[in-house]
Amino acid sequence: MTNEKLIAAIIAEVKKVLTERGIPVASGTAAAKTFQPSAPSAPSVMSYSQSQASTAVSGGSDLSDKKVITQKDLEGISSTRIQVAAKAVITPLAVDYARANGITIDKVAVLNTQSNMGMPSPQITVALAFDNAFKGDRTVVTNFLSSKGFALKDCGAAAYESSVNALTSAVASGQAAFGICVENSGMGAPIFANRNKAIRAAHVRNNFEARAARVDFGANVLVLDAGSDPASVIAAFCGME
Repeated sequence: MTNEKLIAAIIAEVKKVLTERGIPVASGTAAAKTFQPSAPSAPSVMSYSQSQASTAVSGGSDLSDKKVITQKDLEGISSTRIQVAAKAVITPLAVDYARANGITIDKVAVLNTQSNMGMPSPQITVALAFDNAFKGDRTVVTNFLSSKGFALKDCGAAAYESSVNALTSAVASGQAAFGICVENSGMGAPIFANRNKAIRAAHVRNNFEARAARVDFGANVLVLDAGSDPASVIAAFCGME
């Protein structure tokens, strides 16, 4: 068998296997040579401008009245399509659950709601852990969060590691939507917090890192150091700017 015939036979066999697996194959050897299997895709997210959530998506489960979407919210849903408010917070565990169970999440606009005016719902709780050695002004963080309508859960303890552990338990259990740790260096909390498999803690120093931590990596615990601007970083992390 010549090399050309051998290559043709191999390509034909590859096409046969791909076809049996339901993967479309274009005609021609070039298409077969350049074929790359696609990676699993995340749940699609679509925005509907100037539309009421109740009519934006037909046949789906409507969670547009909730400000925070957790895994527990999705576990009781039989539908493979849900709709949530455009500014709703979707926890990392909820995103993972939706991806694993083939649930599509549609983000829809909800008119005349508090979230559209840039004010989070008071029901959204943020857990706080301050290192006892922190030299900065704690009230900068607490006053900013309170002014934006967040409920605060103080996870203070005699030892900072214990405080962080209490914070991660609150976030993992759904008692708090997010956690914010404040310390001098920003090094301790990620080490303590990321021992919990439900937690993604990131040390963030500026707005760019805050958005990347939340949007790109699904962080649910924000770690601030003494040199950061708490109000600016928290606003970026929580999607308020």
